[in-house]
Amino acid sequence: MRKAAREPVEYFVHSIEQLQDYLDLQRISPLQDAAVPKVNLSDFPFPADIEERIQAQWADLYRVVPLFEYRHSLIIAIDEDVDYDDTVQNIEFVTGRHVEAFKCRGQEIDAAIDHLYSTEALVGLQNGSSEATIGDELELIKQQVREKPIVRIVTRLLLEAYRKNASDIHIRPTEKGADYLLRMNGNMVLRSEIHKEHLAAVISRFKIIGGMNISEHRMPQDGGARISVGGHKLELRMSIIPTIHGESLVVRLLNADQRLFSLEQLGLEEGEYKHVYKASKQSHGLVLVVGPTGSGKSTTLYALLQEIIENKALNVITVEDPVEFHIEGTEQIQINRKAGSTFPKALRNILRHDPDVIMVGEIRDEETAKIAIECALTGHLVLSTLHCTNAISAITRLLEMGVKPYLLKATLTLLVAQRLAKLNCPSCIGDDASEEARMLNLQPELAHIEFKSSSGCEECNGTGISGRRGLYEALPVDLNIKQAISDGVSEKNLEHLRLESGLNTLTEHAVKLAEQGRISAREWIQLQVG
Repeated sequence: MRKAAREPVEYFVHSIEQLQDYLDLQRISPLQDAAVPKVNLSDFPFPADIEERIQAQWADLYRVVPLFEYRHSLIIAIDEDVDYDDTVQNIEFVTGRHVEAFKCRGQEIDAAIDHLYSTEALVGLQNGSSEATIGDELELIKQQVREKPIVRIVTRLLLEAYRKNASDIHIRPTEKGADYLLRMNGNMVLRSEIHKEHLAAVISRFKIIGGMNISEHRMPQDGGARISVGGHKLELRMSIIPTIHGESLVVRLLNADQRLFSLEQLGLEEGEYKHVYKASKQSHGLVLVVGPTGSGKSTTLYALLQEIIENKALNVITVEDPVEFHIEGTEQIQINRKAGSTFPKALRNILRHDPDVIMVGEIRDEETAKIAIECALTGHLVLSTLHCTNAISAITRLLEMGVKPYLLKATLTLLVAQRLAKLNCPSCIGDDASEEARMLNLQPELAHIEFKSSSGCEECNGTGISGRRGLYEALPVDLNIKQAISDGVSEKNLEHLRLESGLNTLTEHAVKLAEQGRISAREWIQLQVG
């Protein structure tokens, strides 16, 4: 954490003669503020184009103005009424520069912002830098723009979520207002509370960004937008539902600039990697990635796609809801149910578009399953995901959806089951003295494991979690399994065939992580139940 003590003003040798005339020495407290001088901006001679060093939206949001540059540092003035350390950190984050800062009166910051930045630049901030289509609500937008405190609240929420690498923002209404939570590494973390008097305006601001109807409070709504945060592009997927205490909001953040994983970077063990790599080189068949919600299935599909599109001669088409990442070398279709675009309809159209490889974001129903099988049967490589607990249960699920056994036998080539394991934070790790650890140690196969857990610290935002790691179980659909599908054997017998194959299981991978002290007993149990 940055401490308040900063470099003394004499550090800025080249500008000291100029700056001395503007230091407000009478307002420096010898006990508290000696290391953070205050500057008077009344007649400050701002260098030409200095405003380009901090965008108008960040200057207005964080109550700062750029003063000048020295070596590799950006020198700024900060409103004396805002949090000094937080503001310096945020400006360093959004500018990518080292920052040194002085304090200043709030009214002088206002005047300097008005002097440096055009009205158009400041209004651009209030519209959230969003590319969302708002329709005919221009007057409502303008009215909302004038509520600067609300705009600042929403922008801060989005920026914090991005900085914390959160996957979702939750605004959960309560009797007194709302809880603001972030989902980080799969865990919900309470960050702060939103006062009741601000809640409706905050929700309305998100509605405007997401292109939703701000006058509708009784029906669920979905929306979306593309925004820029600190120079990084984010796609937002929003869901609002009415509750007894008000409207509840969830915002999914999709980082368009986020680096995609390759097959080598997924963390596959050697055996699993070999099977998945081989599947990426097939010319036809059905490859399914299965697991519970939030287990990283889409990440694995995208890694497979990247391996496939190395062959530029292939026509690769995806059908997704939503399109999470834009992949060069593919044609990606966004499902839009309101406009009548569904997975089955899109798949039928794709078949007339001469594809080599088809990726279906998720098989959710019987119709999609049957068309995906048809695509695989007619000489296409089809990749998709299925929501189920393990590889074998995917076979049962497809049969229950109405897929004929002989068609499944002819098309299914590989099943990949996966989980995301929450890893212990190394900064606060210790012996796991929980009841779960004690009970697991009573099992003979787990008695040798000394389980570890993390209590939570500043490094892990109090969660005890330091990232996640993928666990994988790859099951090639060989002749034995194909015959079992054709014979209609039970899921129990199919599982017996899988065990006989000698392939590594999710449980075996989880045991290795527990032996290394990287997961807690509670996480070990969670990985087993999905």
